[in-house]
Parts: sequence; C-alpha cells; structure tokens
Amino acid sequence: MTRLAAIAGLALAGALPAQAQNVGKAEFVMSSDLSDRGFKPFETGDVGQVVYGMRKERTIYLCFIVDTPQLQKRREQVLLSFVHGKSKDRTVPNIPVACIPTE
Repeated sequence: MTRLAAIAGLALAGALPAQAQNVGKAEFVMSSDLSDRGFKPFETGDVGQVVYGMRKERTIYLCFIVDTPQLQKRREQVLLSFVHGKSKDRTVPNIPVACIPTE
C-alpha cells in the first residue's frame, strides 16, 4: 500500500496549485469493484502514472496499476510455458488496479 500512496502522492502533487489545499482522505477501491457498481472507464492521457479513470455521474476515481514483481514473474512463467508447449495451464494472476477518489 505504500507504493500506492507514493503513486497517488506523485499524481496529486502535479495537479495541485501552488497554494496549499485541504485534501480529504478515502480508502482506495479496486477497479473491478467500481465496475460492478456501475462506474465506467474514461481515458486520462499520460499523467501521473494514471492508467485510466472511472466515473459515475459526478464521482471520479483515478486508477493505478499496483502490481508486484512476484505477480509479474508468475504471469511470465505461465505465458512462456504455454507458448513453448510445456504446459496447457493458462491461469495467471490478475493485474491489480487500485482507484483513488478525486475531489
């Protein structure tokens, strides 16, 4: 979660004006949970390591990949084994995407 906080801090730092603002706090939400709640993705461009946004009416979340080297390695192992005909297993860990509400 500290990696997520660092990513969010970097993203927000670039978006804040020079003067200080009071910023609220909220728990992050997984992208799939927002989708289940009826949020729709939207393109954000290449800003602050944001992958995409999720929106429902006036509520907006910015979403970030929060992957780990261990998950990446496991996906690579499964894919390479399958491609080289060594395994028929196609089950890989999902790529985690966490979303943070905006103000």
